[in-house]
Amino acid sequence: MDPSEERSFSKARGRVSELLERSTQSNGAKRFATPAKHLADLNAKQAKRSSAAPMPPPQEVPWFDPGGSETVVGGNVAHMAPDVVQAGYNVHYPIRRGRLNLHSGVGGSLTAVLADLVSIWGRAIESGEYDSDMNGYSSLNI
Repeated sequence: MDPSEERSFSKARGRVSELLERSTQSNGAKRFATPAKHLADLNAKQAKRSSAAPMPPPQEVPWFDPGGSETVVGGNVAHMAPDVVQAGYNVHYPIRRGRLNLHSGVGGSLTAVLADLVSIWGRAIESGEYDSDMNGYSSLNI
């Protein structure tokens, strides 16, 4: 970055900080801008961490073939070919941010979300994944 860009960036950052300090949060509390020195320190630490361990090259993962199954659960959903998903599957996330993911779209009704949860838990319990892979998790099934 050349010196004129650096000055321009610094001035813009200062204007944003001033604007933040004059505004309030949605709950009415005063908003505080993070000091530039603190941000620079955090960025420097991140740069050191990022350059220390380069990312390994991505591995080629074969597409998962659902074989005509109506329901696909778990990590296999992420490995389905896009054309297979578009041809007849709707991807649902029944829980979002710790709450039931109710919405007006396909699969967003309370009945659909509960049916998805029954399917997911039923598959996990029947296949034995619940016993072996989920020991670190806790849940309450009612």
